[in-house]
Amino acid sequence: MHAEFVWAFERGKLYFSKRFTQLGHKEYPRLLEEALMKGTPESVIQSLSAPGLFTAEAPKGSAEVFGWDEFNKYYMRALCSLVLAHPNHELIITRGRISTDKRNSSEAQLGRRKDAQECLTQLRNSPKINPFGAYSGLTLTIRKRKSFPEAQAGNRSAMLSQRR
Repeated sequence: MHAEFVWAFERGKLYFSKRFTQLGHKEYPRLLEEALMKGTPESVIQSLSAPGLFTAEAPKGSAEVFGWDEFNKYYMRALCSLVLAHPNHELIITRGRISTDKRNSSEAQLGRRKDAQECLTQLRNSPKINPFGAYSGLTLTIRKRKSFPEAQAGNRSAMLSQRR
């Protein structure tokens, strides 16, 4: 995740909340980098919960919502890079946090594969946008690809069990 932060910082591609104060804009890059080094959504949320970073008009919970989403985007970018370096693995869409209001559009994406290069490019080029939609709770996970012979064997087993 840190490598992706450095990539974004060096290219001026950090996304700043529209609800940040002047102090928030100034401190955000340092706070985000430090929090990403700790590696949890909670570390990002905690660092953004410091007084004075968000405007007084910002809704309660702004640090939590913004922090989780930003952590998730850097996490997904790191997973994309990892899969690109290890082509025997693939990205799968999964739920990253519990959602009490599950959307059909989010649920329909669960378990689907995601192209690593396409996803990384999208996340880098549009740092404001979560590819799964705001508040979806979706993220990515990695799994080992099935090799072609294993996939064929799985299909053969499924066909045999259907005949019985």
